Amino acid sequence: MASNKLSKTISLKGIVSKKIPKISVGICTKDRRDQLFLCLKNLRKYSDFFDQLIIVEDTTDHTFLSLSDLKNIFFNTKVKCIYQNVQVSNIAISRQKILDLSPDGILIFIDDDVLVKKQTFQNIHKTLQKYPDASLLTG
Repeated sequence: MASNKLSKTISLKGIVSKKIPKISVGICTKDRRDQLFLCLKNLRKYSDFFDQLIIVEDTTDHTFLSLSDLKNIFFNTKVKCIYQNVQVSNIAISRQKILDLSPDGILIFIDDDVLVKKQTFQNIHKTLQKYPDASLLTG
């Protein structure tokens, strides 16, 4: 998702700093609390690389995860946390909800059982610097 709204300057070893769009991370989840918790703790280590975290959960009880859980994990970071419970068993609807909740900028979808490496975020930032008008990255 391309945007004309540029928000921050990045500096990575060997790369001239340029402004890049805000980056959001979106995660859809259902009945995988343990995996999601590990995923979030891992993302916390790289919170300097993204601005917003959007979790869309499909559960009928609101005890699975809460916004306060997210804020506790990302306490003392710049990451804005958004939590939505959709109560529909449809991944397409969950992904669409993340799209609806995300601001202009770049959106990275991550599965709830993935432990992202720092290199992933570094590569995204490098690619956005090299191709500032990019609207879609895959890998």
